[in-house]
Amino acid sequence: MKKFIITLITLLLIVGAALGGAYIYRTKRKNSDPVKVYPVSYFVGNWYESSSSFSGNVVVSDEQNIYIEKDKLVKGIYASPGDSVKAGDVILEYDTTQESLKLDTMYAQLQVSYTDLRLAENQLEKLNNTTPIEDDAEIPKTPAEKKLEEAEKAYDEASEKTIAPLTEYNEAQKTVLELKDEMDTKQKEYDLSVIDRDKASKELDDFYKKNNIATCTDAVPEKIPRTDEEIKNDVYKLDKVIISQHGGLCTVLERANTTYGQKYNALLEITEKLEKATSDCNEKQKKYEQAMDVANKAEAEVDKALEELKKEQDEQLENPEIVYTKTELARAIRLKNEEIRNLNLRIQNQNLSIKRQEKAIEKCKVLAEFDGVVRFNEVTDDVYSGMSPAIVIDASGVYSAVINVDELSLDEIYIGEQVDIFSYDTGMSYTGKVSKIAENPSESGGYYEYTASSYPVSVVIDCGEDLSENMWVEVTTAQTSNYESLQNEIVIPLALCKKENASYYVMKRENGRLKKQVISTGKIYYGTEIVVKAGITASDYIAFPYEKDAVEGKVCKEADLSDLYGY
Repeated sequence: MKKFIITLITLLLIVGAALGGAYIYRTKRKNSDPVKVYPVSYFVGNWYESSSSFSGNVVVSDEQNIYIEKDKLVKGIYASPGDSVKAGDVILEYDTTQESLKLDTMYAQLQVSYTDLRLAENQLEKLNNTTPIEDDAEIPKTPAEKKLEEAEKAYDEASEKTIAPLTEYNEAQKTVLELKDEMDTKQKEYDLSVIDRDKASKELDDFYKKNNIATCTDAVPEKIPRTDEEIKNDVYKLDKVIISQHGGLCTVLERANTTYGQKYNALLEITEKLEKATSDCNEKQKKYEQAMDVANKAEAEVDKALEELKKEQDEQLENPEIVYTKTELARAIRLKNEEIRNLNLRIQNQNLSIKRQEKAIEKCKVLAEFDGVVRFNEVTDDVYSGMSPAIVIDASGVYSAVINVDELSLDEIYIGEQVDIFSYDTGMSYTGKVSKIAENPSESGGYYEYTASSYPVSVVIDCGEDLSENMWVEVTTAQTSNYESLQNEIVIPLALCKKENASYYVMKRENGRLKKQVISTGKIYYGTEIVVKAGITASDYIAFPYEKDAVEGKVCKEADLSDLYGY
């Protein structure tokens, strides 16, 4: 036995030494051989396209039809019949009051999300700067956790106690319903017996009146039938036919009275049963409701305990003096990182929704797609319902190019933008203007180095008389309107970020150590560079995330890009 104890102690010492050594090794490794980090400022404003090219086909248009959208309020019509208009002129405008209010609300919600993100990032920073204590064999529960556990146990017990009363109540309800059905049947039988009795009684009364008979005893001899002599001597001089009829009517009435009595007694019996069953059902309902009241109160206590637990957790996040075990701290950091990632995704989605809403407001202005003459159609029900155009712009052989633009490039194109056009068929160059951007993506899609939908965009060609239908053309946009924003755009190599759960992240320097940072991304250029919209700024430094030591908590140092690219 002593040998076993000595051996066990020796093994425990060896295991403890190994674990301690591993911990010391990991700690030393995190604090030695710093990982190189590179300035994000290098990737700002030096990757953008001064122009974009799109291919398409030539189409010939003779008129532009403008329909009145029945679910919108027209603010104004800025053209009259016979007016000459130019491409890009505003022809009709819808009221945007509701859409603008909706956009204001969306901006307010976005600001709330940014506030939540800043708060979460501050809380994460405090957590990362917190020194945990060692894990105990059993971590004691906080008062709020204990209260929640007790409340949940009480709720489970109360819920269990509602099962039996509910079953009994359902059975009682079933019995009442069955008895009601049976009572309905008995009531109908009773009602029929009353009708039969009244009918038989009436027929007998009619018989008395017809034969001038006062009562039943006057009409019925003591013996039926009688002899002819007895009948002849009878003071009432009733003949055999009358006696026979009377006897039959009395028999029918007697039977009807008997049936009536039976049905009446049956109805009384089922009525008593129903009253008793209803009373029993009401009692069981009260018991069930009492059990449910207890369960509801227990559930309210659970909700109250959950609120107290959340308040306690919020206080733990806000109070840097709160002591965490390693397990608790790791869990809190993980949850806070998940919250930040979700907030970044929410902000990204809100920004996309705002862009869509802004485009919806822009679409409230209907523009002339090409030069032409305005013609108003006769006002009919079809015009008001949007079945036929209200305004038509007549043109004579307007040449347009229809190109497909990927969804990530739509922000770079706007109606009225001047573009350059080259025809491979004629070998000539032309100028043009963007006249229409489709609301729905093209069914044929497009070819890009990334997955994206494409949208048809119409471009009116100036002096394109030498072109013809279906000719292939190249359309080039200058993008001068977005030059300033592109100068401040962060575009990093895809190799400097990783993808996890449909989101990208980088390893960012924070307080001298690496930290995993989720980023909001945009367009990908040629499959090698990606636009970063949020998560890092030009003043940050990031590491090559695929390096072996590029893990959270690792010490880092600044380096030149020549170290990254090897030149």
